[in-house]
Amino acid sequence: MQQRHTKEFYSATYKLDTSTKPWSIKMVGITPKAGEKADGIVEMDGDTLKICYALPGGETPKGFTTKDKQNCFVLKKEDKKEK
Repeated sequence: MQQRHTKEFYSATYKLDTSTKPWSIKMVGITPKAGEKADGIVEMDGDTLKICYALPGGETPKGFTTKDKQNCFVLKKEDKKEK
């Protein structure tokens, strides 16, 4: 089993087009690889945000499932009352 001893931080600028469904997103990396591009889709439903995007060399996702060279995240807003 391989262990990771470092944390990686990625940052990017982005443009979000909310005129499409799902929304489209175009990102341009700042760190670690400046200028690297990633295109994807975004969906907001209540407190849940889904983001799927293509890694370099990958195809822009059409749905919220992943294929080779794609990443997908589901984020949910935390309810502070639950803490």
